[in-house]
Amino acid sequence: MGQLRQRMDEDLKLRGRSENTRETYLRCAAAFVRHYRRSPTEMGREQIRDFLLHLVEDLKRSPSTYNVYAASLRFLYAHTLGRPEEVAWVAQMRVPHRLPQILSSEEIERLLAALGSLKMQAIVMAAYGAGLRVSEVVHLCVGDIDSRRMVIHVQHGKGDRDRYTMLPKRLLSTLRDYWKEQRPPGPELFPGPRRGTVLSREAVGMALKQAATEAKIQKRVHAHCLRHNDGIKTMWPGGRNVFAQ
Repeated sequence: MGQLRQRMDEDLKLRGRSENTRETYLRCAAAFVRHYRRSPTEMGREQIRDFLLHLVEDLKRSPSTYNVYAASLRFLYAHTLGRPEEVAWVAQMRVPHRLPQILSSEEIERLLAALGSLKMQAIVMAAYGAGLRVSEVVHLCVGDIDSRRMVIHVQHGKGDRDRYTMLPKRLLSTLRDYWKEQRPPGPELFPGPRRGTVLSREAVGMALKQAATEAKIQKRVHAHCLRHNDGIKTMWPGGRNVFAQ
């Protein structure tokens, strides 16, 4: 997409969209371009309609995935290209509500053991034990961990909102062990491969998938389900908080 991609990214920034949203919208728009091998400026309503049908009928994408592509194309045409009439008809697809699969405390322990590295264990425990989104966990800085008040400062969460959440004792212990072992060089608590970057959500997702297979967990395990399990609310038999011991 070249210059058009850069312009769309700038438009997303001007509307305060998060980094994750920008990356997702740009990826969806790029898939639309690859499908036709034409510039969006040369296409309109018919191509958009056929592409969205392709997602549903040929690729069997879920309603939630369809909605992300639809939102991306609406933004591209309505804001970046200034042609809102091309996407005025595009609506959200109804997403069936499904209860998340809950991992038992025993399954969580097996998953943590299969993860191996303290870094990945700390990330998963933060998502599960503190109820954080994985994108929030990987962007944590060392200064966000307040062991005196036993809280975590989440900066620029969903909707660009800051908040505090509980810091379970077991998570704090794991974070301290991880810190002693790896000593992250910068402010980022979970740095990426290059200085100034953070570990990607995709890397966490791949590690989770592999660990779930090794741990022989039959339920579908993915990054977002950890937050739904929320270790703050999940109890051991007898009423003990999973990560508070």
